[in-house]
Amino acid sequence: TTFTLDGLPSEKMYFRIFAFNTRLQSGYSNVVSADPFPQAPSGLTATVSASNIVFKWLDNSTNESGFLFQSSADNVTFQTMVELAANATTFTLDGLPSEKMYFRIFAFNTRLQSGYSNVVSVDPLSKAPSNLTAAVSATNVVFNWTDNSNNESGFVLESSRDNATYYTVTQLGPNITTFTLNNLPPDKFYYRIYSYNSIGKSGFSNPVLVDPFTKAPSNLTAAVGGTNVVFNWTDNSTNESGFYLQSSRDNVTYSTVAQLGPNITTFTLNNLPTEKYYYRIYSYNSIGISGFSNVVSVDPLPQAPTYLAASPASSAQIKLSWQDNAANEAGFLVERKTSKTAFVQIATLGPNIKTFNDIKLKAKTTYSYRVRAYNSSGFSSYSNVAQATAVR
Repeated sequence: TTFTLDGLPSEKMYFRIFAFNTRLQSGYSNVVSADPFPQAPSGLTATVSASNIVFKWLDNSTNESGFLFQSSADNVTFQTMVELAANATTFTLDGLPSEKMYFRIFAFNTRLQSGYSNVVSVDPLSKAPSNLTAAVSATNVVFNWTDNSNNESGFVLESSRDNATYYTVTQLGPNITTFTLNNLPPDKFYYRIYSYNSIGKSGFSNPVLVDPFTKAPSNLTAAVGGTNVVFNWTDNSTNESGFYLQSSRDNVTYSTVAQLGPNITTFTLNNLPTEKYYYRIYSYNSIGISGFSNVVSVDPLPQAPTYLAASPASSAQIKLSWQDNAANEAGFLVERKTSKTAFVQIATLGPNIKTFNDIKLKAKTTYSYRVRAYNSSGFSSYSNVAQATAVR
């Protein structure tokens, strides 16, 4: 009433039994089928995209009724997610898990289940870092950001000149939230960062603009003309937001005279200062200020001398005298003419001088004189004209 068949058939088989004696056999019993264990699927893979996971495997059985697909958060306790039809070799899971998950599959038939396939893990795409900032100093840039993932393998910092085409600056490890870039970029650059893991890379952080310190303007000059001063300089930067022109009485404490726009290389200061001033200029942008240009001094034009008087002195001499009204003259220039000539300069005198003797003159000749002061900024107006006639 019993029989044990050692080994399992390799495919589904049907069985029946009958009795017999020396002359006859009985009818057949009912038929029973024996379906062997289905073979375990193998080669399970998982391909992750931005919105789903595609699983594929090899179907090694010919007698499965279907497959059961399972998942686990710890690779120990698995739960069935979905039942799939016989002969299936692919399954798409819409949506990504919020954390790392493990997956396996097995085949089954009416009586038995196969062994398990290999286990595959799926790490969801890491979340994009955020709040990227850049703090610029004189020699470097310190980047900081918020790490929004717990499954990144690391971060990649990128840079771009045009905020369109980016290139890798550096690759960083996981859980890092700061990076110092030594040496400032030579001009304006944009930066962004993203995280990555075995599945792929996250979205990008916000971009930040790093505008290096502007270069100091140079070759500052000051030309005094009439009642104003014209300043000129060389603009050595391509990234300045503008310039500040400063002045000082003592070449120590400076204050701003004018704020100018970018790419400007000249400025006219109306109204001359009433005393000597020093001037310098610097450029600036969103990061900070450049160094200072060279310093130039501007001495206001000296006041014109007044009350010029001319009187005959000893033989063939005329004595001149005047009032010195300036405190900043470098000296005085004396000019002379006759009725037959124009004014010509006859003497250059030092500062604070108030008299001059014109000698070796022709007797009985009338001479006209005028005087003006000068300094590094230019010339004063002329004094009044004074006349005298030389005697024998």
